[in-house]
Amino acid sequence: MRREWLASKEHAHTCCSKLHSKLEGPGEIVIWKKITSIVILLVALLLVSCDTRTTKTIHSPASDSPTIGSPLARVVYAQPDFKTHTIYATSENTLKNAGYIAVDNHGGFYVADYDNNRLLHFPQTTATGAGLQADKVYGQPDYTTNAVGKDAAGLNRPHGVAIDPNGGLYIADMLNNRVLHYSATSTIADRVYGQIDFTTTDSNPKGLSSSTLYHPQGIAVDSTGLYVADSSNNR
Repeated sequence: MRREWLASKEHAHTCCSKLHSKLEGPGEIVIWKKITSIVILLVALLLVSCDTRTTKTIHSPASDSPTIGSPLARVVYAQPDFKTHTIYATSENTLKNAGYIAVDNHGGFYVADYDNNRLLHFPQTTATGAGLQADKVYGQPDYTTNAVGKDAAGLNRPHGVAIDPNGGLYIADMLNNRVLHYSATSTIADRVYGQIDFTTTDSNPKGLSSSTLYHPQGIAVDSTGLYVADSSNNR
């Protein structure tokens, strides 16, 4: 069982009001320029995704509740240690503007690597510290490429991430004005929302309608279907 929270900046700062200590080493927390996404696993950890300046995702044990005291980070992703917030070359353990997060049924998580035009999946781990590597990449052919893509295998500034009951994955492909769906076993999209095919990327092609999107961002899935925040269409 798990619970996922997608927080605005204001909600994130309320939830984690103690996260203001200067980053000095393991067990301490960075000063956030902007908190993008928070996901809480009831039995495992707190995940916080940071912006371009910090370019990292951290997690803390769930028992270190921010309502009791400052949560202490146990793992840092995409940086070599807890003191660093450098933007590194694209690889399986770097991020450039980490965005939305979704947690899978196996304790791993997906993070939108916005400026690298990709989504990374990190498996569940009991390790602590830094240097953990992604085991899946969406939107790129490998871990060192970050080019914009406009087909079923590509992404252009991905934002929202959601997982359906069958383990399938939805990604809001913001600047391609679409949402893509991936089966649980593939990193190539098998469905597209907001466009007539996998190669069209115009905003509101042929005019605004119930089947078009313009810069989709947040997404969510429930038993009735998919919800999309169609940001530039104000709906």
